[in-house]
Amino acid sequence: MVVIGASVVVAAVVATIIMPPNPYSKPGIGADGFQAFMEKDTDLGIGSVVSKDEVVAVLGKNAKSVENVSVSGVFNYNGDRGQTATYKFVRADGRQASLYVDVMVFKSSNSMDDANIYVGTGEAKVVNGHQAYYMHAQTLGITREYRVMVVNGLKAYKFVIDQPFDDITINEVSSVAALLKLAQNAKL
Repeated sequence: MVVIGASVVVAAVVATIIMPPNPYSKPGIGADGFQAFMEKDTDLGIGSVVSKDEVVAVLGKNAKSVENVSVSGVFNYNGDRGQTATYKFVRADGRQASLYVDVMVFKSSNSMDDANIYVGTGEAKVVNGHQAYYMHAQTLGITREYRVMVVNGLKAYKFVIDQPFDDITINEVSSVAALLKLAQNAKL
C-alpha cells in the first residue's frame, strides 16, 4: 500500500513538472475571469504626486530625517489598479515611521461604488477642487495609521502617516492637519 501511494505521489509530481503550461491561462486570472496580479512595466505616476521636500515641510519638527520615495509596482485587482509611494522617516524621538500616498484607479463608477470607499469617512475640506474625507484611524498589526482620502473622478488618493501603535508621538489631529496640507499641494 505504501509503495503504491508513494508511486502515485511521485507520478503526480513528475506530471506536474513536465506538463507544459496552458497557453490560454494567465497568472493571476481565475477561471471565472477574476483578476489579481502585479502588472509589469506600468506606472500610475504616484511617485510624482508629492515631493520629498513637501513631505519634509509638512512633517516639520516631527521628523529628524526623511528617506527618498519608494514606489511600489502596480497591483491590478479585477481591473482596478493601485500603486503606493512611501516616504520612510525617523521621528524626532528616533523611532521609525512612514508617510505614504496611495492611489486606486477604478475601472468604472460602478466598480468605485462597489468598493465602498466612503464607508466610515467624514467630509473634510475641499482640496484642489476635490472633496477630501477624514478616514477612521486604524491599527494594522503593530502600526497605527491616520488617514485622509481625496477623490478625483475615478481616482481615490489616500494620504497616510503610520507609526508604532504603542508609541504615538504624532497625534491624530497633527497627522490629519499635515496630511490635508500635503494633499493641498499634491499633483492630483
